[in-house]
Amino acid sequence: MPGLHEPRSRLRGWGRRLTWGLSLMVLAAGAFGWVAVGRFDGGLNRVDPFHGLKDRPGQHSGLNFLLVGTDRRAGLTKREIRDLHVGGTSCNCTDTMLLLHIAESRRRATLVSIPRDSYVAFPPHDEPGTPKRMVSHFGKINSAYAHGGPRLTVQTVEQATGVHLDHYVEIDFSGFVRTVNALGGVEVCTERRLYDQRAGLDLAAGRHTLDGAGALRYVRARHVDADSDLGRVRRQQRFLAEVVKKLTATGMLMNPEKLNKTVGTALDSVRADTQLRGKDLVRLGNAMRDLSPRDVELASVPISNMDYQVPGWGSTVKWNQPAAKRLFTAVRKDRPIDGLPDLKVTRAGRELTRAGRGVAGSGKDAGGADGPVLTGDKVVC
Repeated sequence: MPGLHEPRSRLRGWGRRLTWGLSLMVLAAGAFGWVAVGRFDGGLNRVDPFHGLKDRPGQHSGLNFLLVGTDRRAGLTKREIRDLHVGGTSCNCTDTMLLLHIAESRRRATLVSIPRDSYVAFPPHDEPGTPKRMVSHFGKINSAYAHGGPRLTVQTVEQATGVHLDHYVEIDFSGFVRTVNALGGVEVCTERRLYDQRAGLDLAAGRHTLDGAGALRYVRARHVDADSDLGRVRRQQRFLAEVVKKLTATGMLMNPEKLNKTVGTALDSVRADTQLRGKDLVRLGNAMRDLSPRDVELASVPISNMDYQVPGWGSTVKWNQPAAKRLFTAVRKDRPIDGLPDLKVTRAGRELTRAGRGVAGSGKDAGGADGPVLTGDKVVC
């Protein structure tokens, strides 16, 4: 791994890298050190998405991870598939895709959400299960996984962004559910009712503690917002911010027994590239131990058209290419993205806005001093 052996820098609140599982492994390595290495290296499923890749973007400062959540239903019973509202048939595609950049200084991290329906060019590739060689063509970025697995997914993201990827990590539905349950659930607050029959989501306005199944419905729902993909991205980013608060507030980072259990749960459903090793995560975690949550930038690829109609593909997402180019140029050059034009950036450590004493919500916080506030027919979290 390039750049892992420089002098120590920092990380605190390292859970913002949970992103469907990776951060918990890194957390473990950084929190209780070499004890986790053997378990990590021996218990992780491996994949080699970089083998034989040519014409890749040039090397860079810092480290880049591609983190994906797949729609694989492996390990789920028929009842779990029904209860989770994930359907019985897998498209064998990526359901969530995030690009994580860790600065060379280890004092800043950037997490960019890539909408699953982004309309991008696929590089030439071999079609799985056939001798057929496909020329370059366009399609939704999430289907790259179906056409060529992790390897084509990496190629497609590198070609679309110009960013060289160092590591690849994926987690499936069951792993996400079990990981959230191992955390004891995660609290979210929603300003209005969220209802999506297809996803099985029905949350009243206010604050809720979601178990793994509820969290999966919350981050996957696509029919509760006018801008379905971007609304989903915002909920995913908010969920990650709440994971940060959960990990730091409960002291889990300082409790090896609890952390070990959570990491062990995540490992069962995670695949990572063959070059990602526990000892490297230990060095990385130690180097970043005192990083502030406010040093973690969260953004989504800028969009010019949320309903770009393409024959054969239907509704797709078209990037704002000038703004996207500025974003990924900053990532390649290891620069902060906050302040770039046409880009909304939030911080992992940013508290949700509260407006005084709560008068609406659910659970123990309803009506409390830190609870949500009802303003007309809308809750302010």
